[in-house]
Amino acid sequence: MTYLELEDAVLALFEPLKAELGLRTLASYGGEFSPDSFGEVAVNFPAVYVYLANLNNSGQGRLDNRELTLTIFVAAQNLRGEESARRGTDNAIGVYGLLEAVRNKLNRALLGGGLVRLKRETVVGYSALTGLCVAQADYNLGFQTTG
Repeated sequence: MTYLELEDAVLALFEPLKAELGLRTLASYGGEFSPDSFGEVAVNFPAVYVYLANLNNSGQGRLDNRELTLTIFVAAQNLRGEESARRGTDNAIGVYGLLEAVRNKLNRALLGGGLVRLKRETVVGYSALTGLCVAQADYNLGFQTTG
């Protein structure tokens, strides 16, 4: 499975979140939350971005053991403050709810001949100016290929 196919498979897993949660942006990550642009790029919230971060490879005979890191960014906006953006409100999902929804779809999913496992989740940052809260979830996908 190519990187493109893998990224498309993850995006397809998250597609139901548009109807289930009112997700307004589901896309491949392109630096929207980098330090130099945090809170400045126009995004429709709530949002989920998918990024294939890195690939580790170790050979053993004719087999290559590979571990791919999938990074998922989730973002919510709430001008009531950081706690509302993190936790959500009665009317709007926060990053905690988005992380849970992503985890329910992706953790232990079979993709590209391997099993996806959650590695860590962390809140990346909050902008009081825009009410934007962003969290990151890293998943490992382990699989084998023959050389």
